[in-house]
Amino acid sequence: MPEAGEEEVRGVLEKLVPPPLYHLPPATQGHKRHYMPWDKNWNQKRHAAKTMVMDNFVCVPKDEPIVAYWPDQSLATNQKELLRQLLDNLPYLGRAESICEAKLVEEVPDIGRDNELFDPKGGQSLAEARPLNGGDVLTDEEMVEVLVPQEDIDMSSPLNEDHPLLVRTNELKDEGRVHPSGARWINYVRPKDSFEPQYGEPDREMGPNMRVIRYRLDGKVLPSVKETLYVGDKARAAAMSVYGGPEKKRSSVLSGKDEKGNMLKGHNHAFYLPTDEDGDGKLDHMTIYAPMGLDEEHQEALGGLTYLRRKRSYDLDTLLLGMAETREAWVGEVDLFGKFKCWKSITPYMLTRHPKKKSSGEWRTEPFPEGLGVEIPDELGHFPTMHHLLLEYGVTPGMDEVQKDGPLSQLLLSLERRGYPKPEVVEPIPEYRSDKGVSHRWLEFKRHRKYGLKPAVGTPYGFKITFGEAVEGPVTLGYGSHFGLGLFEPIRR
Repeated sequence: MPEAGEEEVRGVLEKLVPPPLYHLPPATQGHKRHYMPWDKNWNQKRHAAKTMVMDNFVCVPKDEPIVAYWPDQSLATNQKELLRQLLDNLPYLGRAESICEAKLVEEVPDIGRDNELFDPKGGQSLAEARPLNGGDVLTDEEMVEVLVPQEDIDMSSPLNEDHPLLVRTNELKDEGRVHPSGARWINYVRPKDSFEPQYGEPDREMGPNMRVIRYRLDGKVLPSVKETLYVGDKARAAAMSVYGGPEKKRSSVLSGKDEKGNMLKGHNHAFYLPTDEDGDGKLDHMTIYAPMGLDEEHQEALGGLTYLRRKRSYDLDTLLLGMAETREAWVGEVDLFGKFKCWKSITPYMLTRHPKKKSSGEWRTEPFPEGLGVEIPDELGHFPTMHHLLLEYGVTPGMDEVQKDGPLSQLLLSLERRGYPKPEVVEPIPEYRSDKGVSHRWLEFKRHRKYGLKPAVGTPYGFKITFGEAVEGPVTLGYGSHFGLGLFEPIRR
């Protein structure tokens, strides 16, 4: 704390007695519910000493300031320095959990109101919250009561417990009062929408042929990454529904089928890719990627996609983040669209063909791919030995042969058909693990859709792939790749 005399401090506080003007940042309301033991002997009467308490609070952005402004006050140089030191030592504002950083500013900061809180010509305050002082309440404003010091408060009183403003809570309770004797309630006005959520507009405008649409997922309970296929399937159904409308229009790019219901060849129709982008094991974003492009009619429809309906669980809200004509527009924001050499599975890779066996049950094999290296992971997961892991992934223990249409063979075929170069190194990954340490066995993931084709076999696989050159994402392979299965994320090196 600053070394200053009590008289100097009182001189500064006296300047702050008049009710200030306030600039209010965007804010929303919230509350917590918890039990409060009112009875002092609660430990002996646990069953009867708990009362449900609604604990209300207001949330404001960390980078948006609350500005208090006294337009008719001026401070001497030494008073400014003292007030600056006092504010530097202010740990919280109001409640102890409301941690804050306070500072003195010489000029009114730019808050989007022409850098002024008061119009000197018309005398009209431009602050969001101001004392009413007998003025009018505008149609878009509301009146609230604010606790301020008494106008005639004696600021010459010593700054101790006898001061009319420095009263402990227990003393107020004993005296049956709710505020100190040196304070009073006055009427302020503020905008009616002070606590309305502020929704930003998507930062990508509609264009003739968008290929990427991004959403934020929100809801009471976010789905686990294990539900990726389920959420991707629901996203496809919702996208087709909002586009089809009452006329039940059909969209080849959204459905992956032509007008006769036949599946389209290739992979130029829409991918629905739910992702966990904060590493907590919960799906929080969803990307629709359509290489063949989405015209303005599709864009308008998908811009109105607001939720995904889930049976036996809460619906998911979808908040549109933006649209882009190319993948490059999202590079830097979304790793899936980056260009990297090394990629690893974040959802299981599922086979589209049956691994080939002889009538005796033995593998049908083919020579090990020339120039390919296979690394063994440091952690084998549920596999007891390295040999068990290799056999599960279709590789002989001597690494001289691979099973025909086995997991490794199909992975290389999928990469070739999607136009990727042959990888230099492939490493089996026995389980999913996020950046924050959340782990799941691949068997825990949903691996087949309720309707439509099923995977060739139900066994899931995971890989880490290293290419000789950087390849552009998204890398999504195998069965269910249009719904989030077989999805890879880059490893930054």
